[in-house]
Amino acid sequence: MDQDDHLFWSDALRQSREDLLQALQGVTPETAADRPQPGRWSILEIVEHVALAENAMFLLITEQTQPAPPADTRDRERLIVAKGASRKRKFEAPPSMIPAGRFSSLHQAIDAFLESRARTEAFVASRIHDLRAVTVLHPVAGRITAAECLALLAVHPSRHALQIREILTA
Repeated sequence: MDQDDHLFWSDALRQSREDLLQALQGVTPETAADRPQPGRWSILEIVEHVALAENAMFLLITEQTQPAPPADTRDRERLIVAKGASRKRKFEAPPSMIPAGRFSSLHQAIDAFLESRARTEAFVASRIHDLRAVTVLHPVAGRITAAECLALLAVHPSRHALQIREILTA
């Protein structure tokens, strides 16, 4: 990972962390637990999902890679980060990332996300890995480079921050 990549990933991770935290400002425990509509996730469940996905994608990137010829996927990575937060297209969460009441409070779910995000940020800060020379099998995107998976991981909280804002303004 070169200096430009390091700066890009560090900024993308910081920005999406802040997007999520800003969307959650002022959310009460009652509001967090309230389902906006039948069959839709509550804010607490959304944050649980974000924490689970962060951890799962980190493990893909760090423990479940397969060597591949290096690929220059920078343009695609940047496109994912730039456009990936859009809520125009819906995706089904993999079964392992569907909220199941793992956290009893929004505070616990936020802490779990922040712990996982800090680990991801430390990994990026180490700058020792060529994430374009390995692939992962992402449960939604299929076989992609680990760098593309990092792009999905980076933008994921911003996507759900928009979902939280939709709930709060409805």
